[in-house]
Amino acid sequence: MKPSQIKVLLVEDFEFDVEAIVRALKDEYEIVDFTNVYSRKDFIKALEDDFDLIISDHKLPDFDSFDAFDLLRASGKDIPFIIISGAITEDRAAQTLKKGAADFLSKNSLTRLGSATRDALENKRLREAHVKAAQELSDAQERLRLAMESTRVGT
Repeated sequence: MKPSQIKVLLVEDFEFDVEAIVRALKDEYEIVDFTNVYSRKDFIKALEDDFDLIISDHKLPDFDSFDAFDLLRASGKDIPFIIISGAITEDRAAQTLKKGAADFLSKNSLTRLGSATRDALENKRLREAHVKAAQELSDAQERLRLAMESTRVGT
């Protein structure tokens, strides 16, 4: 059974590639709600909205995927970021993967797009669960500390 919906920010300047990416996502998701941008200014504006995933071409008219990834990081948002390009080598893409991008795919083969999006979204879910668990532990430790102080019970 397909997951129901995904909201994607596509950073792509070639309409044929937008259609191919959306088609590949629709093989995986019931509803694909997407916004397409291809300028730096529009990307920055789009980051004001909430997205489940960002899929970015590398070479765009006035910036590239590395710039887009840096802008995402600077925004403080935790949105999985996948690069899809035929214009960069895997070595260059690996640089962004090391910085935290979720994946790199070649435009020539979108067969891994479904699994790449599932993995990226699952990793985000796990990060969120980790942060929540750490906060709950911290809260419990603080309650215990306050209880011990108020009752003057030592350990």
